Parts: sequence; structure tokens; C-alpha cells
Amino acid sequence: MLKSLYGLKQAGRCWNFKLNLILNNVGANQTTADPCSYYIKNEKGLTVIMVHVHDILLMFQDPNILQEFKIHLKKELVVRYAGLAKHCLGINFQQENGIVAVNQRTLENSCGIRTRWEVDFRPNFTFLNI
Repeated sequence: MLKSLYGLKQAGRCWNFKLNLILNNVGANQTTADPCSYYIKNEKGLTVIMVHVHDILLMFQDPNILQEFKIHLKKELVVRYAGLAKHCLGINFQQENGIVAVNQRTLENSCGIRTRWEVDFRPNFTFLNI
């Protein structure tokens, strides 16, 4: 497995296959819109799992989900918990009192400064089809 992860052209495919099996064993379903997004919908509420290369963002309603998820992943993988998400892929996360605010001000600033483009950034809602 290590050679397939670090030494071959198909490393990404092997990693995706392994992670997909692990997440399916937890009960996660892949979304139809994005193969890197998963969800679990049960009596504990909705849990959304988003994967980017080897980073996983987890959004959940029940606080116990985090511990259960970490325990399950540690059985299969070497896991490092980095804490609450603050920044990922140009998206900033601000968390207060159980509310998560998301913005792209970093991306907005970098586009305007580096490229001198006149870019019109407007808030937009994206729905997850579950």
C-alpha cells in the first residue's frame, strides 16, 4: 500500500479506493454531485464529510460523532487531528457558539491584488443534494 501511495502514477486512485472503503464501513454515502463529498444521515442528524487529497473536513450535528469517527479512522489509518478548521482551499471558517460562518475573503483579496482583475464576488448558496 505504501508503494502505491507514494511511488506510482495510480497513487491517487489507490488512496481514493481505500478511503472510500473506510468511509463506506462507517456508513457514509458518496454524493452524486461530488465524489469527494460523503454524508451520513441517521438518528444523530446529518454528518457531512469532505475530502481533499489526504485532508478530511467533517461537519456534524452531534458532538459525539467526532470521537466515533476518529476512533474508526485510527483503526485503519495513521491520523493526526488538526483541530477546528480555520482555512481550507481559499475558504475561511469562523466558528462561534455552534455557528459556522464561511467566506472567501482571502481568495478575494489575492485575486484583486495579484491579478488586478475587476472581480465581482457575491455571496451564493450551494445546496448539497442528499
